[in-house]
Amino acid sequence: MRLLVLGCAQFGKGYGFYVKTPQISSGELSKILEFAASNDVNELDLAQNYEGVVENLAEQSSIGAFQLGTKIKYSQSSELEITNLLRTNLKAFGAGYFESILIHNWAQLNKAERNQALAYLSNLRTEGITRSIGISVYETKELLELDAKIDIVQAPLSYFNTKFLHDENAVQLKNQGVIFVARSIFHQGTLLNPDALPTEFTAFIDEFEDFCARHNYSHLQAALSVFDTQSVFSKLVIGVAACNQFEQIVKCEFEAPKSLQAEIPLHFPDQLSDPRQWVAK
Repeated sequence: MRLLVLGCAQFGKGYGFYVKTPQISSGELSKILEFAASNDVNELDLAQNYEGVVENLAEQSSIGAFQLGTKIKYSQSSELEITNLLRTNLKAFGAGYFESILIHNWAQLNKAERNQALAYLSNLRTEGITRSIGISVYETKELLELDAKIDIVQAPLSYFNTKFLHDENAVQLKNQGVIFVARSIFHQGTLLNPDALPTEFTAFIDEFEDFCARHNYSHLQAALSVFDTQSVFSKLVIGVAACNQFEQIVKCEFEAPKSLQAEIPLHFPDQLSDPRQWVAK
């Protein structure tokens, strides 16, 4: 059974690059949250830079049914501002604490700044603002030289990016009790809509389509199979723009042999695997 976390990036002003989602109506958001609560999806994944999300969610009467995790952009000079915003967000949600707080800009911090960031998170945990702390990363090298105890690592996982499944540091941290949470399993929607990718990636899209055909998988089944056949990540963040999309994901069941991982190429061009390097068509 997949442990799903509901990603909230789509619940603000719209989201996406190659596959763009419009702003979700309050009524549709209500349906999504109700479906989540009734299907044991009880955790929300937020970030302080998700514009409009807190305001939209705070209007929902069912928000109290969910655990809240958020991500912050850290700088030592902004610690007081960040803390005040966290407290403001908790007040808006009527919540006493965040279940987790992660550093969102870990890739941009140097070693000294990372140590400062983790010390700051530890203080937030001591103050009762959060129960768990961690980092949000993009590349495996960002797991090196972790000098403080963390509880959570959030990292990308998709057909086009399985690097963390083969990283010794990731496996070691997981074995030490760190919870790995996968994001971007649909590669910002492009694995469900491969034609949205630029033509320069046609060869890699064809590989994915062949993968689907060999196993008689839909695009949705193929994308989810990457999570279902691995053992590093224990939770999966999924984002939806409509309740019917959410229903399809939750109800998507299929046979996924453990040997499936051997069929997925280990390396794709960074221009494809890393959304930070995406450019307009």
